[in-house]
Amino acid sequence: RISELYQVLLNSPAIAHGWETLLTAIRNKNSLPASLREMIILRVAVLNRADYEFAAHHPHAIKAGLTEQQITSLKNTPIDILINNAGIYRSGNFSSVNKDSWIESFITNTIGPYEVIENFLPNLMQGDEKKVVSVTSKMGSIDDNTSGGSYIYRSSKTALNSMMRSLTHDLKSHNIATMTLHPGWVRTDMGGPGGWIDVIESVSGMIQQIENLSIQNTGQYIDYAGKLIKW
Repeated sequence: RISELYQVLLNSPAIAHGWETLLTAIRNKNSLPASLREMIILRVAVLNRADYEFAAHHPHAIKAGLTEQQITSLKNTPIDILINNAGIYRSGNFSSVNKDSWIESFITNTIGPYEVIENFLPNLMQGDEKKVVSVTSKMGSIDDNTSGGSYIYRSSKTALNSMMRSLTHDLKSHNIATMTLHPGWVRTDMGGPGGWIDVIESVSGMIQQIENLSIQNTGQYIDYAGKLIKW
């Protein structure tokens, strides 16, 4: 499946447009195929405790696990498309909600994406595409909540959606388009084996939706297939 995903990335509009670099932060550099790293990745920031501690004491640093040297090196690097993809799932059903887990989820799922966007704004303004995408969940939809439960995860994603909605208005004057994107229920470590679609279908669909994003349709909350989701 990794080789199939590799082909999806190689055939994506980004590569077709001649892009050859990708800046990413991952938990485990060794989890990425060497061939993929060599082909399209410019820098890989490996997250570790020391990096988090540096970011925590530097308010204007990118609080996403980047070192001081990496942050400095990115100062004049244009970014065409910024994708907030990191997220955690903490269920928290009624009468079993853990306060620390709730706070942890808001930091990761809501505050983190905001701070990444805020700190990368100068880089985005230097880019050509000027697109900001936050990967959310349909579980963040208030309208779609027909079953209750999952207080922690739902509320953190609802807050992410609200944050992105505000950013749509605040970034439009910079000609930056935003999208709040649901990847579908995917068979991954987080989604579990019961997911409705696999990674290939999800990633292929999301690439297409990001390609379709423009300042004319900015601010949408949609899924990987382009279907609008009610807030």
